[in-house]
Amino acid sequence: MRPDEKERGFTLIEVLVAFAILAVTIAVVSHAYAIGGRTIHKAGSAQVAALAAESLLDTLGTGDAIQLTTGTTTGRFSDNMRWTLDIQPMADAVANARGITPFHIALTVKWPGDGTTEQALRLDTVKLGVVR
Repeated sequence: MRPDEKERGFTLIEVLVAFAILAVTIAVVSHAYAIGGRTIHKAGSAQVAALAAESLLDTLGTGDAIQLTTGTTTGRFSDNMRWTLDIQPMADAVANARGITPFHIALTVKWPGDGTTEQALRLDTVKLGVVR
């Protein structure tokens, strides 16, 4: 008795091809999730660095914070996040009668990235201060 064409099952080749397609699909999806996770981690680190940098810039020249004087200062926000602050009077600026002049402030924050690369963020701003 010969099986009817409608009653035939899958051949071994068809099953193997289906499993191969499934394996490739799973590999691609898992790789996409891994890339997404790394991207989210990088974005989170950059956001923390930006908030810490903005906080430091906001406190410049106020109270017990870093004084607005010409030069370079370094420090750390945490064990893995360090900063470099460069304050220079603007070259084309002229101080007024009280000695107030604009300063160019460049703040660079660095932290470890994935592997051997290092991530960095630089913020530039101008603040008024007295030349010392």
